[in-house]
Amino acid sequence: MKYAFGYLSKGDMSSFMKDLGMSGYPSAVLVDPKGEIVWAGHPSSVNGSLIKKHIAGASTGPVGPAAIAKNWPEEAKAVRKAFLDGKYGKALEEAQKLGQDSSVLADVERVIGQQAARIKSCHEQGDYLGFSDMMRDAKKMLSGTPQFEELEKIEGELKSDRDAKAVMSAQKKLQKLAEQIREARKAKDVAKAERFVRQLVEKHPGTYVEASGKKLLDSAEKKRAGMDR
Repeated sequence: MKYAFGYLSKGDMSSFMKDLGMSGYPSAVLVDPKGEIVWAGHPSSVNGSLIKKHIAGASTGPVGPAAIAKNWPEEAKAVRKAFLDGKYGKALEEAQKLGQDSSVLADVERVIGQQAARIKSCHEQGDYLGFSDMMRDAKKMLSGTPQFEELEKIEGELKSDRDAKAVMSAQKKLQKLAEQIREARKAKDVAKAERFVRQLVEKHPGTYVEASGKKLLDSAEKKRAGMDR
C-alpha cells in the first residue's frame, strides 16, 4: 500500500471498534481535518460528494512524521531524531541551525502549527476537557515553541475560569455515561443513563456539554430502539 496506514492486534481492534460504535466488518469512519468523526457506516454506503465536502482543508502533503522526514538531507539528522521522537520543540531548535531557507525548517514549523491549531481548536469549540487532555501531550511535543507559550497562557486562564471548570466536570460525567451506554445490555440501563445525560444537557445550555450530550442521546436512543425490537 502506498499510503499511510496502521494496524492493531485482534484484542486492541475489538476495543477500538467498540469506542467508535462499530458492530461488524467491514466498517468505516470518515474523519475531517480537525479529527472529528463526521460519518460512520458500511464503506459501500459512503459517496464521493460526502467525502469531498468534509476533506476541505486536509493536508495534501506527506502525512505522519516518518513520511515527512523521509527525504530530509543527512545534515538534518539531529532534526529527524527529535522529530521522530515527537519532540517538536527540540526539532525546531535543530532545524533553525540549518538556516531560515531550509525546507526542513518549513516542514517542522508546518507540523508545529498544525498541532497547535488542533489543540487551540478544542478550546475555541468549548471542548475544555479535550483541550486539557491534549495539553498533556503538548508538554512533550511543543515545549520550547512560541505556540506552546500561547497554549500555556490559555491553559492558565482556563484553570481560573469557574464556568470552564464546571463544563469540564460535566464532560467527565458524560464520558462515564457514554461508557455505561456502550456497555449496557438492557434497554432499561440505557434509559437510565439517558436521564442523567439529559440533566447535564439541561444544566449546561449553549456549551460543548449540550452539543456532545445531544449526540450521545441520539446514539443511545438508536441503541435502545434496537434492543426494544
